[in-house]
Amino acid sequence: MGTLLEHFRATGVTFEARAGGTLRAIGTLTDVARAIIREQKVAILAELAANDAAPVLVLAAASPPNTEASRPIATREQEAELRELVARVSAGWPNNEPTEALAAALADPVAALECYRYLAADLPPAPRPTYTLATTLPIDERDPDDDRRLCTECANLTPGGRCLAARRGEGPAVYGASRDYVPILGQLGRCAGYAPRASDPDQRSGTKRWPSLVEDAQRYRERALRGY
Repeated sequence: MGTLLEHFRATGVTFEARAGGTLRAIGTLTDVARAIIREQKVAILAELAANDAAPVLVLAAASPPNTEASRPIATREQEAELRELVARVSAGWPNNEPTEALAAALADPVAALECYRYLAADLPPAPRPTYTLATTLPIDERDPDDDRRLCTECANLTPGGRCLAARRGEGPAVYGASRDYVPILGQLGRCAGYAPRASDPDQRSGTKRWPSLVEDAQRYRERALRGY
């Protein structure tokens, strides 16, 4: 028996493969189950075919009706995970179906998490988020005595969120950061590799703004050469 068939047996669903490559699901189906069956139809048919003997799989008794009074309430953590999982699994579905699937998942969070975690495990890893260089805290709204800057205000930050100064062996790389260093974008700081954008009223580079960083970097190099 295939993995999908074993998974659905616990929910009380009967599958029947029909002529023409169609699939019939018998039993009490939630919207979440329908969405999963639609997404995995080909795989379910393949598992049924691999069973050779019987196209009809007799499963456990159907789940009890899910009434309003018996519906579990999703915790904040469950809701956050379900929103992420449904978004990944439902990518490419028709416009209204992801919203309907999420609503159904939140109505039965425990079963939905089991189903969507299973489906998401077969998906490629979620892409690393990219950052737009326009989403920064306005400099003129900060404490005027705070001379720190965000990495998003530095011309050395690529659209993909990597540090060009570190790539060149400067700035963070002086202190041991990788050449592929990805900085914490929402954190204020001081960096010798800082290169101001045109929007910064102070156009000095990081080495001129914070000369002590150059001295610190030199001491770090000397300690590294000595091995301590």
